[in-house]
Amino acid sequence: MNKLKRGCNFLSPHDKNLSTPSLIFTTKKGGVMSKEKSYITIPEELISKALYKVYLTDTHTEIIKDFLYKLYLGKLNDENIFVQKVLGIKNNFDPALTLPNINFNEKNGMYSFTDFYTFFSVKYKDESYELNFQTAFQFEFNCEDIFRKTFLFTGGTSKKADRSEELTKAIISSAIANCSIHNKVVRFDREAYKGEMVRAVEFVNTPPTKTSDLFISADKKDQIIRFINSITDFDKNKISLRYLFNGKPGTGKTQIINSIITETCGKCTVVLCNGGSLPVKKLFEFCSYFNPCLLVIDDLDFLANDRENNIHQTELGDFLQALDGLLPNFVFLLSATNDKGLVDKAASRPGRFDMILDIAEIEPKNYLSLVKRETCDERIISLFDEDTLLYLKDRRVTGAFIVSLLKQIKSSIMLNGEISCEEFSEYLNLCYRGFYSINDDNFNNVVGFGT
Repeated sequence: MNKLKRGCNFLSPHDKNLSTPSLIFTTKKGGVMSKEKSYITIPEELISKALYKVYLTDTHTEIIKDFLYKLYLGKLNDENIFVQKVLGIKNNFDPALTLPNINFNEKNGMYSFTDFYTFFSVKYKDESYELNFQTAFQFEFNCEDIFRKTFLFTGGTSKKADRSEELTKAIISSAIANCSIHNKVVRFDREAYKGEMVRAVEFVNTPPTKTSDLFISADKKDQIIRFINSITDFDKNKISLRYLFNGKPGTGKTQIINSIITETCGKCTVVLCNGGSLPVKKLFEFCSYFNPCLLVIDDLDFLANDRENNIHQTELGDFLQALDGLLPNFVFLLSATNDKGLVDKAASRPGRFDMILDIAEIEPKNYLSLVKRETCDERIISLFDEDTLLYLKDRRVTGAFIVSLLKQIKSSIMLNGEISCEEFSEYLNLCYRGFYSINDDNFNNVVGFGT
């Protein structure tokens, strides 16, 4: 103990959790930290008696460091926590104590640190503390995932600084509540994912849609409203739901999802992603930090395909474990598929999804209402007379077809100032032949623009 004490400055002996080595600010900025001062060389029995030590996942680490750094910059305020100084050590091979190496991600508004060691000097309830982050990285051959282990050591440096555990828990709680991602809508970018979830999400804007705009049966709309209420009342009821929407392309599955996002805006964190190869464990772990959180997986059949034809066996297994609650839960889940028969039976059985809703094509009686929802231009609305509506009804077109047709009409009016009945008829026939009149009859019902 005395030998170690010559190599390190120890913190106040008044802390109830005994003492811990102090790395931060014991070496002058720009100086080199000797190996004796590294936690790696401190005996485990001493570290176990640290003032307060907690293991953090990579997501937790990124969120907490981002919070502390924004306090330091003055971008956030906390009446009890004041960050006075921030330093970092790049790695064990370059042990100079310097200003930290920081990147700012404009896509999600978060700061990230690349140093193996990051130190924060904090004032909490008029007492001084040091927060020391130590991170170890492990890269596996032929694997894109980064396995990262981070320990946070919190210790008091003033005489009455005996609230290390209280401070740590307060920081963790406040960091999540003040995270720029919290209660926002983000998209998981598969291409940007290199093992770290926080760096692979970006803000997105989804089209605002109200449940009153949905053209679905009353019983299904009731279930959508129940899902929305479960999110808004989550703090009281602590019940999370999992729905699977099944239906042909163009039947409005995406619009239903957008309506749920709109109705719960600012009340939950939303994470959007597409099926396929996904880091399922890290996705659910990431979502678990933001209660409530809604995870949306489009094209679920690409992830949870029948296991005989599924090239993502590991992801399917992780997905089943998540639905069973073996992975962090309390995550709301919305998934969509064009054919529930393609989804593995184990994934779609009762108990894993709370509800599977078959979304039918829009009823012809609602065609005109859909047109009026999409435009208030009377010139366009007048084009959808009885003959046009009968034409659409006889061909059982999808709502997505009508929305796309309206888009073409609006574009034509913007360019030419108007559109004649003859031009409209040409657009209508051209669109229909392009999307429906094809040689392969089995493909007729596939085109629908994914809405």
